[in-house]
Amino acid sequence: MSDQASNPPPSPAARKAGLIEWILAALSALVILGLASFLLVEALTKTGSHPELTLRLDAVRQTSDGFVADVTVLNLGHATAAEVGIEGTVGSGQDAVSGSVTLDYAPAQSQSPVALVFDRPVTPETLALRVLGYRDP
Repeated sequence: MSDQASNPPPSPAARKAGLIEWILAALSALVILGLASFLLVEALTKTGSHPELTLRLDAVRQTSDGFVADVTVLNLGHATAAEVGIEGTVGSGQDAVSGSVTLDYAPAQSQSPVALVFDRPVTPETLALRVLGYRDP
């Protein structure tokens, strides 16, 4: 027997399926190459920086336990901060009352909501917010 008898030529449908497989393989390779390039550029250009933490007072609300100041922690930097300590102080001098909270982590380029609870009325004018510190993860 000859080779032609044992291996008939592929049908048009089989040739079309083979072409589709090659096109999808090429597109998949392009997507993977693009993602790898993106991750490499991010790793090379966004490292070595520090967190840039900013606090924003969003709202103050009264609850049965007192007054709650809803605060957003903004990390505008390209590095993550862990164990972020946040303090809010109402009043000044002997009358000052403080509330604090620790945020587990603040990822780079993120926003994280926290709440500080006080036993006296809080207004944006009387509340002083500050970041106490953080740890590099």
